[in-house]
Amino acid sequence: MSNGEEKFKARQFSRRRTLCATDAAGVMPTPPPSSSVGQIIRLLNNVDPLIREGAIKSLTRIRGKDAEGAVIASLTDLDEKVRAAACRGVGHMRIYEEKEPLINFLQNDPSDLVRIAAAAGLGMLGDRRGLKIILKFAHPRHSLKWEALRSINMITKQSFPANLDGLAKAVSWVRKKGRKLLK
Repeated sequence: MSNGEEKFKARQFSRRRTLCATDAAGVMPTPPPSSSVGQIIRLLNNVDPLIREGAIKSLTRIRGKDAEGAVIASLTDLDEKVRAAACRGVGHMRIYEEKEPLINFLQNDPSDLVRIAAAAGLGMLGDRRGLKIILKFAHPRHSLKWEALRSINMITKQSFPANLDGLAKAVSWVRKKGRKLLK
């Protein structure tokens, strides 16, 4: 085995171990020991965006002031998937003070994934103004249609199935509710 292959296998092993630890943190009793939250927060400094995203998801499930602060700080991450996870995390954790940054993401972020996630986060905070934007992505040929459907379900508190029929029903339902829903 060459030196490059060894390094690759070592990185794969390390990444798997870290992801397992991050996933395990999500099933810890609430509140977890403070040292565990700190360990997960430290994962937000990892160079791998997948690990940072997993850490945000774990912190979202754990909750608490330290976890909230770490999720809020992740809103400025350079990776779009990490920012999207942080937007959803703000909504799940009901961090109402962060509503304005989500509105800013909804209107100005260059990533469609982040815009959809910001709309979902706002929806979980009781603000449905992102619904109009999500409808732009909720058509069968768009690559982010399933993210859009997931966000529609979060905002409307419905459970349309994750298939093309469910997508069509969700769009129809939102359009039928129209102005009442967007108030």
